[in-house]
Amino acid sequence: MTQDIIVVKQLPVIEDQLREVKASIQRRVDEALSMACTEDTYKSVKKIRAELNKEYKELEDRRKEVKAAILAPYEKFDALYKECAGDLYSDADAQLKKRITEVEDGLKAQRTVEAEAYFNEYLKSINIPDGFITFATSGIKVSLSESRKAMYTKVRAVLDRIAEDLALIETQEHKEEILVEYRKVRNVSQAVTAVDERHKEMEVERQRREQAAAERAARVAARSKVEQVVTEDAELNPPVATPVEALVATPAPASEGNAAAEEKVFSTAFRVNGTLDQLRALKRFLEDGGYTYEQL
Repeated sequence: MTQDIIVVKQLPVIEDQLREVKASIQRRVDEALSMACTEDTYKSVKKIRAELNKEYKELEDRRKEVKAAILAPYEKFDALYKECAGDLYSDADAQLKKRITEVEDGLKAQRTVEAEAYFNEYLKSINIPDGFITFATSGIKVSLSESRKAMYTKVRAVLDRIAEDLALIETQEHKEEILVEYRKVRNVSQAVTAVDERHKEMEVERQRREQAAAERAARVAARSKVEQVVTEDAELNPPVATPVEALVATPAPASEGNAAAEEKVFSTAFRVNGTLDQLRALKRFLEDGGYTYEQL
């Protein structure tokens, strides 16, 4: 039908002598290129180039005039085509598309109402707590391309899977925590894994804190033992002053500005048993306290 509506009666006929022009151009270019490179031939080549450029400009102007003459009838036809057909088809397509969308949206809304009603009805018949899931949070997508039977089957599949997941969660050790995670991800495997990893991290932290507390207690016990041994040794073996000690211990005659007598230094020996970390802690304690010691 469209072939009969738009018919080209005669193709444009253009008389031209372009092939003769081509031969003339090629001849003069070849002539210019064959000349020897002298001052005189240089001027001749420039003259030939100027002539060719002038001819080309005149020919280009004529070509544009011919193109405009050829396109004028087509542009007139094109405007008439858009007015009588092209624009009308485009407008018709836009209006009909809008109408189709309105109808599809209405049908989809109705299908959604039906799917939600079936969802709520089936939800009551299986072992899922009230308020645990709604149609809006189920992730179920309603499509006009599937039948109602297929849609109902999809609803049952989603709810059956959730009921199975909840039954599995009830058998787990940390079911309350897993249930909290499951509400977020709706994947029982991910929920169980997340809770297990959390408890492993908590156990590692508990052990670390217990070890740190044990090390602190060992350091305190070591310091207490050292103080006890030093006290007992001082009580059982009071130091005997040597002549030098006696001399140092003898107070100088009382007078203003005299410094106090130098404090006596005692020596004791004992053996300490403990872990490597405890012995290192004892060593730090002795060094930090300013004690002088030697390894036996």
